[in-house]
Amino acid sequence: MLFPAFIMAQTLGDSPLEYGTLDDLNKGSFETESIFALDLEDNINPTRLIEPTSPILGSKLVQEIKDDQRHPSEILRAIGSKYQSLKDEIVVSSIAYYNALLPGLVEYRKQSLVSTKPVFGMQWTEVEPAAIPLEVLTPLHFQYKTLVDSAHMFQQKQGYELSRDSAIQLAITFGNLKATSPTVLSVLRPNNFYTRVLPHKVAKLIQLNAQISSAEAAYPRLQHSINGYLQHTYSYLLQHNDLEGLLAAGYDAQNHWIESSREGEMNVPFMSYIEKAVLEEGYSHRDALILLCYSTRNMPNLDVQYSMNPENALALEVFFWKFKELQNLAVDQFFDNVFPNHVFKENPMLYHYATASYLAYEVERAGYRNVTAVSMAFLSKAGYKFHKFVTALDPRKFNHQGVGHFKELLASQSSVSGVQAGYYGGLHGVAIAKMEDRSSIISKRGKLLAAQEARLQLVE
Repeated sequence: MLFPAFIMAQTLGDSPLEYGTLDDLNKGSFETESIFALDLEDNINPTRLIEPTSPILGSKLVQEIKDDQRHPSEILRAIGSKYQSLKDEIVVSSIAYYNALLPGLVEYRKQSLVSTKPVFGMQWTEVEPAAIPLEVLTPLHFQYKTLVDSAHMFQQKQGYELSRDSAIQLAITFGNLKATSPTVLSVLRPNNFYTRVLPHKVAKLIQLNAQISSAEAAYPRLQHSINGYLQHTYSYLLQHNDLEGLLAAGYDAQNHWIESSREGEMNVPFMSYIEKAVLEEGYSHRDALILLCYSTRNMPNLDVQYSMNPENALALEVFFWKFKELQNLAVDQFFDNVFPNHVFKENPMLYHYATASYLAYEVERAGYRNVTAVSMAFLSKAGYKFHKFVTALDPRKFNHQGVGHFKELLASQSSVSGVQAGYYGGLHGVAIAKMEDRSSIISKRGKLLAAQEARLQLVE
């Protein structure tokens, strides 16, 4: 076993909330078109029972989304027609997932970071980069089946509204435990200190950074030390009054950029083109930047969001997989024309550049100077890479490899390019904020001239 105390908590821990057992009710059956159909019958590959990339939707529906070559908006409509009970099954899936993972999360909060590393010479098993490791999911196989049945029967007995309320309460518990884990508090505690002793404007800047970075424990993705920007980004998008329109504008722009680049007709960098296209559709600079923060992630990382807003969460997931396909093409085939203001020697990840841009943009919009905004973006990435490097250090490997272990880690984590992305992304974010200022001035000037012209016409 990799870390016995954690695995025992995963397999033996009691569910935080009880929803009845198989003895309480006759076993319910799902409709033919069910997101669980493949998962519960797939005995050949039991480690995929909880989908490592999308634990709420499950492997069947996620694979269908990936294989479907239609426009994401068309896929959304098709899912709604095919899966008539999808909203009910999302509730069932969510309840089962939270109950399966909560005991391990409680135990994870007690563990040191070292205790959640694989044994020497082994690596986490990921079906895709940043997916939930199979070592976390495998012990939950049979327990999860029982929890799905139990949650399904609870919903049949209590109805959709009550079962959704239970899913929401579990989601709140799950999210709060992640946001208040010792790992996160160790990062945020200095912020709490500085906000008490530093001048108001500096303290406000630190609070702004904490709000936007929205740090939380990376569990169940144990290969990472911490999650950043996720909750702030999703909170904004889930409440957007035209989410699907914004997503479609971004998707169409990326698709057009790829096609034009293949024909040798695209001179505008990938990220700049998307931002411009989104603005031309009537969305804001903030919309464009947050769209890039979301769409450039390695994984959708959607779980609690399905309990809070299932319709928008599904839209985010469907578009995410299509964004990922296009962005992989952009990086693989046209890397030198991806970033707006720098050609990196190695890929720093679009996500790190996008989040640095967004942070600098918000700092600039909050009234701070250019140098402060760029510095915050740079320091956020330098701090993240340092934290990632330190938490990944393995004394066992250092004893075996010496300084070579340091070099190996720095290279595998793209540390240099990641920090560079903070600087150049920060510059880009400031440029976007200045562009918004100019647009605002032009708009106000246009309105003023129109008003003056109207008054002159009245005089005549």
